[in-house]
Amino acid sequence: MPNNNFTQDFDPSQHMGFETFKDREEELKKRELPELSKGENRFVKVLSSSFCLYAFVSMVALLVVILIGNKQETNNFTGDGGYGFFGLASMVLFYLSLIFFGVVEMLYHTKWVEEEKSRKNLVLLGFYLSLFFLACGYSSIWMRPNAMYRAGYFSGLGIILLCFAFVVCALGLYLNFAKSSSNPGLVRGYNLALLLLVFWVPVCNFPVLNNDIFSIPQAMWTVIFGAISSFIAFFFFLYQKKNAGFRTMGEFFLFASFFLQATGVFYYAMIEAPQILSI
Repeated sequence: MPNNNFTQDFDPSQHMGFETFKDREEELKKRELPELSKGENRFVKVLSSSFCLYAFVSMVALLVVILIGNKQETNNFTGDGGYGFFGLASMVLFYLSLIFFGVVEMLYHTKWVEEEKSRKNLVLLGFYLSLFFLACGYSSIWMRPNAMYRAGYFSGLGIILLCFAFVVCALGLYLNFAKSSSNPGLVRGYNLALLLLVFWVPVCNFPVLNNDIFSIPQAMWTVIFGAISSFIAFFFFLYQKKNAGFRTMGEFFLFASFFLQATGVFYYAMIEAPQILSI
């Protein structure tokens, strides 16, 4: 009788160095934190620290522009023709949130907090805070009575946008902090969908922003390229578990998206436009 033990026990994946597709999929499902090489870790730290520094310099530069070239009313909430207290506070809080976001993103891979969930929640907190205060600055543009009169919109639109941003960000934080264990698919889908769609909101208002709100038409490209950067970041984050470098690239394009949109919203629309357009 022929010996069939060889055919019964032989596993090509063990003897030839192949990894079965099923095992690979199981590994990807369980993997939370992509393993970075020393070089990639160093690059992440340099990238995140550079963005933190850039956020701080941008905040200081805009504050200097405001203090030196202060030709607008800042003693009311929205500013009849300028930024007002609400716009100014939104700008400062946005850049502080972005600095916090950059710091926790830099430390995400260093296991400074032992629990994986806690590290991820801190990163997401930085993301949602930055997103909310960017939305606050964007909403302040639509609250300026003079600007809305020029564009033909009512100032209540800014309140609606602000409330919508609050609900979206609050829901995102609730899902990530309370439902990430029981329903991870829903939470991940919400985060990715928000990343994919939210930065396109200003682009949808292209005719009004380009013609009546921004100081120069070319400034609209900062918003458009910001939305494109978030679109690219979406795909890198979507496949981040398959390659550690994908998360790093996603971080780069996400930060780029924030800075591009912030330049358009806070500088060209909120600070410079009232002086040039006389609104």
